[in-house]
Amino acid sequence: MPNLMHQENNGAEHKPFLLAAGDPGTRKRRRNLGSDAVPSRLRRRDFYPAVLVILAAIITIGVYKIGENYDRVVDEVTDHYIVRTPHAAETAVPEKTERERSGSHTESYEENFRATQIENYRRGVALMINIHVTHHGGTAFCRSIGHALDENKSAPRGNSACNTGAAWPGEEFLEIRNDPWKGVEKTKQKSLKLRKYYHMIGWEYHAFPQRGPLKQTDWEGPNVLSVIIMRHPMSRMLAKDESFRDKNKRQEDYDDGDWSKFAMLDRNDNYALRILADDKGCCSGADTSRRYLDGAKELLRKMTYVLDIECLGKGMRKVAEELDITMNWNEKNEAVHHVHESSENRITNRTAYNYLVEKNKLDIELYEWSKSIALVNCSSV
Repeated sequence: MPNLMHQENNGAEHKPFLLAAGDPGTRKRRRNLGSDAVPSRLRRRDFYPAVLVILAAIITIGVYKIGENYDRVVDEVTDHYIVRTPHAAETAVPEKTERERSGSHTESYEENFRATQIENYRRGVALMINIHVTHHGGTAFCRSIGHALDENKSAPRGNSACNTGAAWPGEEFLEIRNDPWKGVEKTKQKSLKLRKYYHMIGWEYHAFPQRGPLKQTDWEGPNVLSVIIMRHPMSRMLAKDESFRDKNKRQEDYDDGDWSKFAMLDRNDNYALRILADDKGCCSGADTSRRYLDGAKELLRKMTYVLDIECLGKGMRKVAEELDITMNWNEKNEAVHHVHESSENRITNRTAYNYLVEKNKLDIELYEWSKSIALVNCSSV
């Protein structure tokens, strides 16, 4: 029986034709043996590399052609559908106002939400809220702005709603204190309801708010217009109020022992910072964390108006001017911030004074910083 694995080739030595692919004699023998002598399985395998090379070439040419026209196509689409940014000359920034030049509210986003709040207040759909830190001039603000003389500026009777945040009208406001309002929807709902009765209310605080931090309220919302008056902590703690001092003595008569007790009062520990902080953990005197200062600054940045008590009268006049309010002005309001000797001279115990300054250093820093965003720069008036 003939061996099918061998063939004659001009008398040459019988060798198997199924050689290794890398054998240099493979192609020559295949040509000599003829196509009929090579199995079809082997012939197809020899064409695979060539087919792959051809396909790769086709794909490469296609990609090149697409890439060649890509930029042109994108430019054409852009020209039709995209509004391009104007040149710098077309977007010249208007000259900054006095308020902006003083470093107050220069961010465009902040300016936009404030402009919306001011416009909505004028239209009667934004409620003015004064964050009243005790001894920060909130009573004077209530008398002058809260009890405005305009016919369309309904004012709370007495000082309750305007000053302390109580005595709301109607059955829907039976909660005496329900502030701060939590979240966007609650802020909008409450402010619009109260705006039907009052143009301005006040939330007075002696300590951290019972219902949680003030940051919960949507101070950037379109239906509130916020105001806060800031005061130097050393001046505030010397305000004549029985909750701050010995009921049976005037501060002028304090001896060293009285000043030592005064220095240890909780109320004289970063009072405003405690009210404006992110959480109830504030404060710990000189060891108070700076994160509370950062949180208070962030809150103040969201206020529509920050006023400095050092020139409160001028600040209130500026607010009235921007809001088209006819102030209920009198001499008491003009003299709201009495001129005293410096706190350093009034606190006759030097040790107590130095201790209080160190204890309240972050509260003092907050006040000094707040001047940079105040509506009126008191140092220039």
